[in-house]
Amino acid sequence: MRWNLVAKVTEAEESFMRGLGARSKFYVFLRKVRHQLFDAAMQRELETMFSPKPRGNNPVPAAQLAMLSLLQAYTSTSDDDAIEECKANDRWKLVLGTLGSSCAPCSKKTLVFFRSRMVKHGMFEKLLAKTVQLAKDTGLFDPKKAGKLRIAIDSAPLRGAGRVEDTINLIGHAVRSVLIGLAAWMGTTWCDLAQDAQLHVLKQDQSVKAALDIDWDVTDARHQALRRVIVDAHQTIAWVITTHGALVELAGLQGALALVHRIIEQDVERTPAGFVIKQGVAPERIISVSDVDMRHGRKSSTQTINGYKRYDAIDVDSELTIAACVLPANRPESEGADKMAATIQKLGVVEEIQVDRAFLPSRLVDDLDAQGAGILAKPYRMSNHGRFDKTQFQINTGESLVQCPAGKTADIRGSTAKFSIETCQACPLRSRCQSAHAKHGRTISVHPNEPLMQELRDRSATAEGREQLRERVKIEHSLAHLTASQGRRARYRGERKNDADLARHATIKNLFVLRRHLEKKDSSLLRAA
Repeated sequence: MRWNLVAKVTEAEESFMRGLGARSKFYVFLRKVRHQLFDAAMQRELETMFSPKPRGNNPVPAAQLAMLSLLQAYTSTSDDDAIEECKANDRWKLVLGTLGSSCAPCSKKTLVFFRSRMVKHGMFEKLLAKTVQLAKDTGLFDPKKAGKLRIAIDSAPLRGAGRVEDTINLIGHAVRSVLIGLAAWMGTTWCDLAQDAQLHVLKQDQSVKAALDIDWDVTDARHQALRRVIVDAHQTIAWVITTHGALVELAGLQGALALVHRIIEQDVERTPAGFVIKQGVAPERIISVSDVDMRHGRKSSTQTINGYKRYDAIDVDSELTIAACVLPANRPESEGADKMAATIQKLGVVEEIQVDRAFLPSRLVDDLDAQGAGILAKPYRMSNHGRFDKTQFQINTGESLVQCPAGKTADIRGSTAKFSIETCQACPLRSRCQSAHAKHGRTISVHPNEPLMQELRDRSATAEGREQLRERVKIEHSLAHLTASQGRRARYRGERKNDADLARHATIKNLFVLRRHLEKKDSSLLRAA
């Protein structure tokens, strides 16, 4: 079903808008731009999410529900409150085309179902792309630079919505998830199943550690608790498979059972003295049962993240977000750039990219450098405790040679150039290059893209180059706006849902940018047709 959108503002709407203050300008803008945002092509896209032969109640226009989802993101409103706002808030009614009605366009159940369809079909990402196209149509992109982009990329932490737990609670939570899934299929409670399986730790509504009832000040308390939880876990798996094996596939318990195995394997090892917690952190360690995509990660040496990183790619000239995505917090920064690469390159030729140096290893940066695009980034720091650092050596990748400050040369082999110890011991500049007690000659590491590294160092050494680097502050402002809108903590669980939620908030941010531009331009788009 299509949303019948009329560009012309009615008398009732005009009267209502005259009484609104400055804080309501965005609602007025959404009312006047909605027919452009949800044009016939966009509405056809939204209709592909549903069957052409709806059953049951009369369908609600998908475009109207999409606009409701944007309003919900703009106001950071829960599903219940969003439905109430549709009934009581005239500003929402103005945007949704229900001014004068006391009914919501849909129920909470419909809103939740619609959002799941939007996530599944990537429609929030398509709405984000639509705002970029709308900006092109209204002249926000410089026509003289049509098809040529200057982009900037950066990331910010996004704390996960799942509960982070220690090993004992993780195992207990994973086992409980198996029982809950089986109980839902059998029409009973997980507590009854725990009793049938003769479990000791999982019972009633107690937490795992409360059920253990251990004096944690005792020396061996942790090992005792771990052993009892693992015994219960193994006992649960064996009981489910032997007693209800036929239901494992029907109830979809394979993933839950595999999760129990994986948590035990990642965190626990068996020694002659019994089960102990493994030292160190396993690669891709699961930190939450309620959101298995969350990971431990770092934004910097001092800032840790439990959850995700959100990535933002903007067009530097218009400050529009052209791509956004989310990745688990342990993934390298470069993977965020590569995840957005296809979306970025669809918009045109990238002639310049501004990034933090953590993004330099990405395939996107390599490809753009090979295509002749300008790469703007701070170079890696070079330090050798007051002695000659790498920048004082001449690196000739064409001839695979490195020349030291004393004029001696060494061949580049692989990713290093090694000077012989005899050459270094006889060098009059040795005290300025390496320790007198060094047992080997000086070694210089050569980056796989060393010419680019040299270019970055040369640029940062000039005032003009440093001025260019300071333009990257625009991506930091953009990320600050997204963080303020989306919040520091994820609203949903799972990478895919948070991807869609970030695209939804980026859509709102782009509409704000577009409104500011059109206000300055006094475009006819903001005037009633």
